Amino acid sequence: MEIGRRVAYLIANSRYQAPIPELETPKADVEVLGKILRERMGYDVKVLHDASKAQIIRALHLAGKTTGQHQSVLVMYAGHGYQINETRQGYWIPVDADTRDPSGWVSNSDITKLLSAIPAKQVILISDSCYSGTLAGEQAAQPKAQISRQDLLGRRSVLALTSGGEEPVSDEGRNGHSIFAASLIERLSSLQQGSSIGRLFELIHADVTAEYPQVPRLGAIESAGHVAGGDFLFDLRR
Repeated sequence: MEIGRRVAYLIANSRYQAPIPELETPKADVEVLGKILRERMGYDVKVLHDASKAQIIRALHLAGKTTGQHQSVLVMYAGHGYQINETRQGYWIPVDADTRDPSGWVSNSDITKLLSAIPAKQVILISDSCYSGTLAGEQAAQPKAQISRQDLLGRRSVLALTSGGEEPVSDEGRNGHSIFAASLIERLSSLQQGSSIGRLFELIHADVTAEYPQVPRLGAIESAGHVAGGDFLFDLRR
């Protein structure tokens, strides 16, 4: 098999309601990343700015309904995140969120269920938010060495690349982007044909940890159907 259609869903949440502070970088982060994914890698890019919970759920549900098995799906979220310490449940915070009511937030459980319904063999979730590491904490990513491209693409891969662990992360960085997004933009701009998410993670991890006390993570989401040894590949536009 080879990868057919490539589609990216990019969510940028900046304009929050008080008392939740607005964020400076998500809009610019997503705009530049969308351009790279579209022009360099041939993705069909769909962007959501300042999305509500309903809009986020609807977009990920659409990904499950409109993509096929031999396709590549990339989902990115840039915005506020939160973790309830008692349960260690992580959340994305929509722009219409009420700080007193977590039923209006998007939980890790919600995200995992929606990813599990996407039939594509190649699925990557990128999350640039506080406490995003909870998404990558299910299982360490362990791609198999010396596996052929065809064997790799035959395995279902559902991986999470996050900007940090179970801690707040920086909204500031370089050139109007967050520290994590600045590295992601730079590395995707020079990534070679067929590079794996593991290689991208190594580069971003080195960049971010050299500049700021946050530690990106890469994990496999087994509960969404990840198969051991699976990996996510970045191909350049033909």
